[in-house]
Amino acid sequence: LEPGFDLSGFMEGSKNAYPMILEGFWAGRMDGIKAFLNDAIYVQFKEAVDAREKKGLVVESKVIEIRNVKIKDVQIKGKTVEITLEFKTDIISVTKDRDGKLVEGDLSDAVDVVDVWTFVREIGNQNPNWTLVETMAG
Repeated sequence: LEPGFDLSGFMEGSKNAYPMILEGFWAGRMDGIKAFLNDAIYVQFKEAVDAREKKGLVVESKVIEIRNVKIKDVQIKGKTVEITLEFKTDIISVTKDRDGKLVEGDLSDAVDVVDVWTFVREIGNQNPNWTLVETMAG
């Protein structure tokens, strides 16, 4: 259906998008990641950022390593393709209050994280970017 589709390029792009989207969310830089999110995910992320800011909390997190990415599902729905990926990663994360005091987490200890993300793209679209439409912990 998509003669120019390059699976290895898609997988590499997803490995770049995953930390970029998460780190933008953690830092509260929603404008920088909005183009990669559908409206529902954007609203969820924005509400979480707003709630965090209202409480005076700051998240300092980083994707240390993406150990594995695998395709969990592919669906064709009309003129769109959905690809669901499972990311196995190591992430360090802390939450601090407005005074800089540690509320949660440990910067010296990476946590194993499994995320399942679904990306969508319209078949034949000239824009090579995929849109994140669903996230869940694996």
